Amino acid sequence: MPVPHTMLGDDVPWLVPLFAISLMAWPMAATVEKKSIEKGKWLKTIHNYLPVLFLTLMILDRIIAVLNNDLSHSDIAKYNAGSNPMNGGAWMTFLRGDGLPELVLMSLLLFSLFVNRLPSISQSPNRIKELVRYRVMCFVSLVALFSFTVFFPDSAYQNADSLTSQSTWPTEGIGPFWYGLLTVTILIVAAELFAASTIVENDLGLVKLATKAKYKLAIIFPITIFLFTKTDAIQNLNSTFWLDLEHYYELIFIAVFLHMAISFATILEPAKYLDSKLGAGGGKTKSLIITSISAFFFLAIVSIIFAQSMDSISGNGEVLMAIWLVFSIILICVIAMFFPTMGFDATPRPELWWIRLVMSISPLFVAAFSPYVLILLPAIWFSLALSLVIPWYVEEDVKDTNSTQLNITFVLVALFALLIVPNILYQLNMQLIVAWLLMPLVPLLMSSVLLFQARKQNPTS
Repeated sequence: MPVPHTMLGDDVPWLVPLFAISLMAWPMAATVEKKSIEKGKWLKTIHNYLPVLFLTLMILDRIIAVLNNDLSHSDIAKYNAGSNPMNGGAWMTFLRGDGLPELVLMSLLLFSLFVNRLPSISQSPNRIKELVRYRVMCFVSLVALFSFTVFFPDSAYQNADSLTSQSTWPTEGIGPFWYGLLTVTILIVAAELFAASTIVENDLGLVKLATKAKYKLAIIFPITIFLFTKTDAIQNLNSTFWLDLEHYYELIFIAVFLHMAISFATILEPAKYLDSKLGAGGGKTKSLIITSISAFFFLAIVSIIFAQSMDSISGNGEVLMAIWLVFSIILICVIAMFFPTMGFDATPRPELWWIRLVMSISPLFVAAFSPYVLILLPAIWFSLALSLVIPWYVEEDVKDTNSTQLNITFVLVALFALLIVPNILYQLNMQLIVAWLLMPLVPLLMSSVLLFQARKQNPTS
């Protein structure tokens, strides 16, 4: 019987924490690189490539185990794939087991460091290219840190006898490989849209970057839905799915990543153009108050309706859980509204911009603590759509110029969310169809109508 050797996580327990700390420094890339002009380029190199170095060491540890067909290595021993080194089992374990999340994250780190070389922004000024890289680095580090337990499960870095629980990523069939591929593609698209949405400068390269990312998302979205429907959990959907939701974290986080990409594409990026067309801002404060109250109200209502439809917790447990989750989102949004007073106010309507941004990425924070973040996603999409359209009704410069198409669309969307969606949700096998096929159409529809109206009123823009 093989004697378990000392795993990387046992031999150098500081490696994974240091990797996390180095990622925490990535959002400060602009400041560090400015300092490197005075201190030397070595400071920029260490800051940017230290996470890559740490992650490379982790991947090399697994590759060495594969080359040696080391059954005492937790990855190989756990999945029993090393009995015949010539059949490719060990390598498939590396690609489908605990090494897969590391490869996914490595792909994202390298993309972040070289995103400024994308053809879309090749003609943009160097300042814009660097801003894109800073934003993408910030987004990837944020995603990695709040998804840390998925990318780095404890079982992946401890002795084979130390922990018996399985990796977060399952290893049956080709499923895990598709999870990894989906994660890479969705997060790359989301990072591009995040960069294009959060840089306020008008630049043709940013427009191209966002447009291409939206086209890619239009292809990725149906593929993701199709692959989701092929999983056993979705095909055999019943009430136990919600009771065992913590066992499907790979699906939950991919859903959250896709949610962020959709929110950036349909709300945050179009808002750059739409907010600038709202006029001088007459009634801006009133608009912010009405928008915030409406968005938070419908966030609570739709989430509670979804939670009640699960019927998996006795009593009013679903409602109480939904209230706590909604409260966490609202609290994060309220805190973000104070950011403009600290100097983060470059956008035309900074408080509303921060609400939209935080509401878009807040499921990532919640998912780190609760798998029931899924019940928030349809409500957030509807609330984001409200945050985009209400200013066009309330602010004095635009409220009398709204088109008939916008009025009809707004009424239909409200009726759909409040009357039709609840009836569909109470059909168990339709719940995820509502969440992933119908509700994403709400922000897409509202932003499309608003963009049509804004361009019709400003044909030369």
